[in-house]
Amino acid sequence: MTPASRPAREEGKEESLPGRLDEELTMELVVWRLVTEKVASLQEIDEHWCINDVFKANAMLDLKIAISDAQAKKQAKRDA
Repeated sequence: MTPASRPAREEGKEESLPGRLDEELTMELVVWRLVTEKVASLQEIDEHWCINDVFKANAMLDLKIAISDAQAKKQAKRDA
């Protein structure tokens, strides 16, 4: 759910705890990650992506980070 389509906070709904994101924003993070990493625009995701596409793209970003970390560790061992 994107900010534009997010319904207003319901009366009596529990507020988030200090230091923690509220539940709605936490659910949106998988979308915002794709936007901030320039994988897709928010409009493109809203109009053309299904939730499975969002999850797959996030998994690919995780894999990209894991590969980069592994390469950096391998290079650090070589340099040591």
